[in-house]
Amino acid sequence: MSTATPTTDTMAPLVALFVVLLAGAALVYLAFALAESRKIANLEQNGLTVDGKVTSFEIKVGCRGGSVCRASYAYECEGKSYACEQRVKRTHLLAQETLVKVRCLPQDPWTAMLTGADRDDAYRTEMYMKAIALFALAAFLAIASQSIASSTSSSPAVPHHFAPPQSPPSIP
Repeated sequence: MSTATPTTDTMAPLVALFVVLLAGAALVYLAFALAESRKIANLEQNGLTVDGKVTSFEIKVGCRGGSVCRASYAYECEGKSYACEQRVKRTHLLAQETLVKVRCLPQDPWTAMLTGADRDDAYRTEMYMKAIALFALAAFLAIASQSIASSTSSSPAVPHHFAPPQSPPSIP
């Protein structure tokens, strides 16, 4: 049984596919970050600032040691009660019953965010950072694979049409 050693010719399509998948994942994170940015801009431009109260604060530790913090809060907008949840930084600890400022849209009061001293853009920042990291990894892999392919190529580094002319065969 013989095992074939992968060459740059056989690995190139796999690397290209992987680069495309990384770039696609980066675009997904970028889309989430941009949607959150649009939501924040809309709230800043058209929202009302109302009083709210933290109803719970959770810190969930993931299997890889990372943690996600979520603050739940309740508020009233135009006489009706609403409740929302928002991801916040680990350093932004909010005790239950803490009074907070909430910015919400009068036409869609479920669209809200903590504002003022309690504003926290952790989710948007995380999405942008993941998008940047994936784009950087995709670019690195694309450049590295091109570099490896050109250094291990058996063809001459100079394209054929730039090769020095050869003298024509002599005619006897």
